[in-house]
Amino acid sequence: MGSDIDFAAIARAAGIPNVHRLETVENLQTDFAAAFRRPQPTTVVLELEPPQRHYESPPFDGPELKYRFGRALERRFHRKVLP
Repeated sequence: MGSDIDFAAIARAAGIPNVHRLETVENLQTDFAAAFRRPQPTTVVLELEPPQRHYESPPFDGPELKYRFGRALERRFHRKVLP
């Protein structure tokens, strides 16, 4: 991948007992949830190849950011935040 730094090894050396390295989108889809099944501190190292095509960025204007953040909070906490 693109980095010479072994972040998983750094996490293990720091005493993190639950370290997972995900290197493909398939690993991300299948193994991400499993990484957090243990009640221990967890580190997930994502070392994915960059996409082969350009993806358009979402708008970054103030009102749109406010509503995107509010909708994310509503999904996460299952509570109404915005009118």
